[in-house]
Amino acid sequence: MRRDRASEMVIGLVILAGIARVAHAEDDPWAGLRPLIGKWEGTGAGFGTTSTVSHEWDLVLGDHFLRLQTRSVSVGKDGTEDVHEDVGYVSLDSDRRAYVFRQFLSEGFVNTYDLAVRAGENQGIEFSHREAESAGGMRAQMRLTFVGAEEYGLVLDLAPAGKDFVACQEMHLRRAGADTGAP
Repeated sequence: MRRDRASEMVIGLVILAGIARVAHAEDDPWAGLRPLIGKWEGTGAGFGTTSTVSHEWDLVLGDHFLRLQTRSVSVGKDGTEDVHEDVGYVSLDSDRRAYVFRQFLSEGFVNTYDLAVRAGENQGIEFSHREAESAGGMRAQMRLTFVGAEEYGLVLDLAPAGKDFVACQEMHLRRAGADTGAP
């Protein structure tokens, strides 16, 4: 009888451990965004020029926020470098159970987006414009689409006040240090 009771307890502990593991995975607010964490490098094209681009995604401030740091360098026709930098923070608005991305750009304006994580064949993230500060009525939206686990594409759309969105820049980034498969 004692052996049966001990077996029941062991089985119960194993079941509880499994439930706890599943609950922990479901409680991870960053599960759908974790594939982004790390350093990414690539190229961009738009605004009449090409650029080298780097993104670094990391969890910060006690893992309460996902930070994106961007640096883009293009060379003008006159040979001068144009450097763009921005930093953004993704937060989870627990009241709405929704992700929000606030992006602070070196040009002096701020964009706020609502995020939607897409699953399936077109796995990625939609950054839908919510509001902008100091942007003269300009609106922005972005579409990030994964191309496997080690690369993604990002399209930036802009719209002047009262106009429709138009694709203005495309970026293609690979995880830094990822094998390109080239000989």
